[in-house]
Amino acid sequence: QLGEMAFIQRAVADLFADQPTTRAVFLTRAAESDLADGRADEAAVALESASSASPTYLPAIEQRLRLHLGTSRWPEALRAAIDLGGVVHAPAAKLEAALLAGDLAEHQVGDEVQAIRCLEQALALDPVNDEAFRALRALREKRAEWAALAALLGARVDVATGARVQSELLWALAQLQRDRLADRVAAKATLRRLIAIDDAHLPALRAATALHREDAQWAETAELLICMARIEQD
Repeated sequence: QLGEMAFIQRAVADLFADQPTTRAVFLTRAAESDLADGRADEAAVALESASSASPTYLPAIEQRLRLHLGTSRWPEALRAAIDLGGVVHAPAAKLEAALLAGDLAEHQVGDEVQAIRCLEQALALDPVNDEAFRALRALREKRAEWAALAALLGARVDVATGARVQSELLWALAQLQRDRLADRVAAKATLRRLIAIDDAHLPALRAATALHREDAQWAETAELLICMARIEQD
């Protein structure tokens, strides 16, 4: 009986070939009948057809996502999550879709480039989102994308709250600029920012001292050495 209902709903959908949204509505209903009768493959075809007919029809996208997640169709689930993010309007819903898409792209589909795009979108929606930042940072490190990682850390410093968090980010950024990017000027500037936040950060003081000494910047070197001496005396 459910199979007959799905057949009828598909037939009705065909009558509305020139009305995309109405066609999508009946194809989505046919998919619901298929799912109720245990025909996941037929439901998937109907839902994909519904989205092809009307790409912004939200119920079809939501059904696609649930179906593909439930049946471990990871590439299809990824496409559905991306489509969902493009259709929903609420920032929180867009963020959730971007995070899901990023996770699927990285861990289930193995598409790191797509994962990065999704995570960058998530951070654009919520610059302080920890989940997106940690995942994107790990991907940039894994792929040795040092310039992009430096940009990510620099942007994170600007939105981070709390001296400890800012210090940790600036220290990581300074080491990256010094060791991976060979940008001594940027590294010294970052270390100055860090020392301004935490003037007792000995690793930063030692690193800054070494850079200035190697560049024969004796006034800056002397100032840093005096700061270190005071800290070590205390």
